[in-house]
Amino acid sequence: MPDNRSGRVFVLGAHIPNGGTYMAYRLGRIVSERWGHEFVAVEIDPGLETHSVWSYERRDRKVTLGEMAQQADRSDVLIANPSFSDCMPGLSFPGKRLMYIQGVTTFAILDGFFDKYVASSHFVREFILRTYGMALPVIAPFIHHDHLPDPLPAWNDRPERSVAVGLKQHGDRFWDHFRGIVKAGYPDLEFSATIVPNNTPHRSLLGMLSENRYFLSLSAVEGFGLVPLEAMMCGAATVGFHGCGGDYFRHRENALVCGYPDFRQLAELLAELLANDPLAVKLSCNGSRTASGYTFERFRNAWVEELAPLLD
Repeated sequence: MPDNRSGRVFVLGAHIPNGGTYMAYRLGRIVSERWGHEFVAVEIDPGLETHSVWSYERRDRKVTLGEMAQQADRSDVLIANPSFSDCMPGLSFPGKRLMYIQGVTTFAILDGFFDKYVASSHFVREFILRTYGMALPVIAPFIHHDHLPDPLPAWNDRPERSVAVGLKQHGDRFWDHFRGIVKAGYPDLEFSATIVPNNTPHRSLLGMLSENRYFLSLSAVEGFGLVPLEAMMCGAATVGFHGCGGDYFRHRENALVCGYPDFRQLAELLAELLANDPLAVKLSCNGSRTASGYTFERFRNAWVEELAPLLD
């Protein structure tokens, strides 16, 4: 229960519709509810914000970065992703500062002036250790099991050779290149591809993943990789680049994965998967089992335990 302590928790970019900023939003809610701080969303760029992707429980008080600098005091908490390191908020924020590092490609120089850092995966932890000499704990993100379609279509009831495709940085160029590799190496390979649009509302995203037998991830580098894990939760047999940060991947047990930029190996894996229904069903079942462990309750409990020494 909250302890009625005065103070605020400022969350930078809380309403930017990315997976990483949504995790920071949820972390801010945990701090607000557990330690009694008022939740305050910090607007970085109005053009980046939308409420169409994720669901937010209530209308939050919102301030600009400049207003936060004027209002914050020693009783407050700041939560930021490393993508906001260009602003260097850790240099001036007077209260406790917490950074959840969920990737390695969103910053040039890490804001090194926070009180606590937590990594989203072992890949992120090792990157920060090698680069900055910081030894960090790891807390994996969660996925929304409560957003799944009900009923969830059985794998066999989905259209044959239906593939949902996840793209991120350089996505269109990677997709064109991949299709060229497949056409050259497997000219008779047929499948129906559905590209997952950017900023798809989350429940619609899960609905799309649940309507396809397979999920193909062409993301080169991930700090964790929410969407492939969500695809596994939805029962799609998953194949793609592991992105380095996917701690949950077990090659040939719950997914078929290889490292970027080996597009030829990835084409081979997709061709193998499309030709082997028993393997696809195995990956679907094991992937769902893997995804079942990444709950909000686990996420919340891990953060409360990790933050107790800092905030109690």
